[in-house]
Amino acid sequence: MFEQILTKMSRERKRRLQNELEDKSVETYLIKLGALFATPKGFGLSLIFAGIAYLTPIWMIIFVIFIFVGVDFITGILASRKLKIPVKSKNMRATVTKLLCYFITIVLAFFIQKEIIKYSWFEIMNIVAGLITLAEFKSITENMEVLTGNKIFTRIFRTISDIFKKKTEVDNTNQNPTV
Repeated sequence: MFEQILTKMSRERKRRLQNELEDKSVETYLIKLGALFATPKGFGLSLIFAGIAYLTPIWMIIFVIFIFVGVDFITGILASRKLKIPVKSKNMRATVTKLLCYFITIVLAFFIQKEIIKYSWFEIMNIVAGLITLAEFKSITENMEVLTGNKIFTRIFRTISDIFKKKTEVDNTNQNPTV
């Protein structure tokens, strides 16, 4: 009797698996996909996922900026404590606002680069991301200077700034040679 029950259960299980395999057809998939767009919630989810997919190329840039802002936030709190300046929630909210503004700026630069000015040499998104990252790096070096009492961090930033200035000057003279 036990064997009959096992055999019956295994037949029932085989039938369920067979039905599940049949449901994996392309037609069933398309019907289920169409049902996703049939409801407002499904349509909204579809738009959200489409937006995420569209912005996929810039996630690493946003992640790097998020790391820089996070390090700046932590070193800023530590520097404030060392200087005995009270840390207020108003100042912490400024970090969230800054992150949101950075995100919007990067996304808008991406739109300009991808949809408006479609030249391969036009890299406004990377320029904007670089400027944001340099601003955060400067703030981090200033905080490190307060924490360590050593001006080496400010010198590092100054050296990096000088390199960029020299590179810009060289590029400008190459593009506009005097005759």
